[in-house]
Amino acid sequence: MNDNDGINSFQVSWKSAVLFNILAVTSAAMAIIMSYIGAFPFNLPDGIYRFLPGDILFDFVWLYVIGILCGVIIYFTSPFLAMLFWNLHRMIKRGGYEYHLQSMSHEYQGSSYRRLFLPSFVSLGLAMSIASSSLANVIFVSESFDLLDPGNEPIFITLPILFIMLVVSSTILFLFAPIWLLEDSGAICEKKIDESRSNIDIEGVGNFYLKLLKGFAGVATIITYLLLGIQTLDWFNWLVTESPPEGFPVFLYSLPVFVVFLSPIIALGPLSIVNTFYELSAKKNIIKLEKSLKANGIAPMKIKFERQVD
Repeated sequence: MNDNDGINSFQVSWKSAVLFNILAVTSAAMAIIMSYIGAFPFNLPDGIYRFLPGDILFDFVWLYVIGILCGVIIYFTSPFLAMLFWNLHRMIKRGGYEYHLQSMSHEYQGSSYRRLFLPSFVSLGLAMSIASSSLANVIFVSESFDLLDPGNEPIFITLPILFIMLVVSSTILFLFAPIWLLEDSGAICEKKIDESRSNIDIEGVGNFYLKLLKGFAGVATIITYLLLGIQTLDWFNWLVTESPPEGFPVFLYSLPVFVVFLSPIIALGPLSIVNTFYELSAKKNIIKLEKSLKANGIAPMKIKFERQVD
């Protein structure tokens, strides 16, 4: 009998996935409409991304194709990727920890879409880093900005971050799926106690990586929002002292700023597509990962939860 035979089948919340994707598709539709009427760039044949064929309309379709393709790959490769992360954890800890499989005494109810907020903020931080580097020119068609008035500062600043983030969020679960699988399988590590005075240190292998990613997401998000806030204030100051861009209302040019501030929520759309494949395969992949860990000498450890009464 498998230690996790009590695990329920993972349930995919289709209502949440549909809601996230309605928001993402609505944002995409607004970008497409504003591009075709000439308010935004990307109405050139090159579109948004250098590596995707087609104009801005097909670029958004391609993002969902990429998301589905990533989801299918994750469906089949998560156990293998999780073993790579486990071996990496062993290298980082230099053999100072013993590993166990935490066998839960209660039925596991499946993961929550609240998990997706961390990948969305990590995607934002990575997008900000890429948009500020020379790598952005490999991904992003910046030549479209040549058609804009130099005063349209929010578009120059925010659109690269937004669209690069959408690409990153479509692929970021290659990082998170194996970490979640280690967490869901109950893989834990215990610090080896020697003769010196040392506190017992037990943590989930997946939690080790999640802590690092939470730190990156927190710092990157603060820096991104701070820089965007400063640059936006400079742009509004320019509007007051100079003249507003010609041709379209000012709010159209300030709209990208608000969209980028909400971009972690928009990223939940493509993330939910890939996550659906993870959840559909989770029960099967947990069993596969458990077998691989046991083959490497990882023993199960029974943990019971007791309610304390004062």
